[in-house]
Amino acid sequence: MNWFAIASFVGILLAIYLYAFYRSKNVDKKDTEGYFLGGRSLVGTTVGMSIIMTNLSTEQLVGQNGQSYVKGMEVMAWEVTASIAIVLCAWVFLPKYFKYGVNTISDFIEVRYDTMTKRIVSFLFMFTYTVSFMPVVLYSGSLIFNDLFGIEESLGVNSMTAVIIIASCIGLIGIFYLFAGGLSLIAHSDSIYGLGLILGGLLVTILGIITVGDSTFLNGLDRLITESSDKLNAWGDIDSEIVPWPTLFFGMLFNNLYFWCTNQMIVQKALAAKNLKEAQKGTMLVGFFKVCGAFFLWCFRELLRTNCLETACRWIWLIRS
Repeated sequence: MNWFAIASFVGILLAIYLYAFYRSKNVDKKDTEGYFLGGRSLVGTTVGMSIIMTNLSTEQLVGQNGQSYVKGMEVMAWEVTASIAIVLCAWVFLPKYFKYGVNTISDFIEVRYDTMTKRIVSFLFMFTYTVSFMPVVLYSGSLIFNDLFGIEESLGVNSMTAVIIIASCIGLIGIFYLFAGGLSLIAHSDSIYGLGLILGGLLVTILGIITVGDSTFLNGLDRLITESSDKLNAWGDIDSEIVPWPTLFFGMLFNNLYFWCTNQMIVQKALAAKNLKEAQKGTMLVGFFKVCGAFFLWCFRELLRTNCLETACRWIWLIRS
């Protein structure tokens, strides 16, 4: 096990936690609004980064990149078409939510319909998070941690046992974050994680392209374009197993409307903004990132295909050392 890597990782997490705790300590957490909405004190950049980190997980960093490696750029549909729903969230849904001053999507359902409908929707949200979303994120994230830090070999256990231990630790840390500072602490932590994710992704991409181009960025970019033109098609086949092209017009929009406009995990961060204007700023920042995300996806796929991603990561390790 690489104890230096683990110690560095834990040290960075601790530093980010202390920064976020300092930023959130002035928020009154004695009521539900202060605890679950950060006292409605967040600015646009914090809202945007927090939403980005809420959305991004191993589903995108592992799953989408893997699908893109196999099938090509049709996977970008999940990222780019999301920007349409994000714009609708900022200019159609958020004004309604702020008008009624709701704390959750379920509260808005109660205002719009009745209490029974609110309870049914709340149950469905919690059920899907518990059964579908969280197990996938915890499992895939634990696999990555196990590969990065060699937990399996260090503890002398099989891979599944290591995954269970890692997932349990991640869950306990998440619970600690929640009880320690509520949404304000999480949002300010996410703002740093989001910035690091964007800068790190750019650095890996740039170094990888330089490696592909024999130490020249433009040569690497030219090589990726000329040698991978067959993989640049963003329109999936009509019978594609990942994203059939009719899905772009019929299924994708409705899926994105649910996720970006009515999903409590996402909308809660926008509702924590100090006013509607800041919430809209943060949401539009997410939309911009989603459009740019296709470029990251393409670059990472090409680096995987040309076996240069590992080399780029080694460059980053040497620079840090």
